[in-house]
Amino acid sequence: MKTLKLLISAVLMTTSLSLFALDLDSAKAQGVVGEKTSGYLGIPNRQEVDAQVIDLIKSVNNKRKAKYTEIAAKNNLKPSEIAKMAHKKAVAKTKAGNFYQKEDGSWLKK
Repeated sequence: MKTLKLLISAVLMTTSLSLFALDLDSAKAQGVVGEKTSGYLGIPNRQEVDAQVIDLIKSVNNKRKAKYTEIAAKNNLKPSEIAKMAHKKAVAKTKAGNFYQKEDGSWLKK
């Protein structure tokens, strides 16, 4: 009986932790992540964020870097040029209430 309770507790803890996993859309909606002019994600207004947000940013930025590098190689461009183009697209797609960085480095809520 005790083993069964421990097993049920472990399953419930695992399930509830995955329910709280932060995704990109949620992070943007909460205002803890925004689109930087560099084409990567950043933390708007230098606010304090938890490790889960940092991990999300690193994961997405690593994927973006790989994609920018791939596209740049195919088009004989620098990855930074692709990243800047991606920023413009990302700003256009940014939902109302989400943050993006302006050219002067300041953050704006759309």
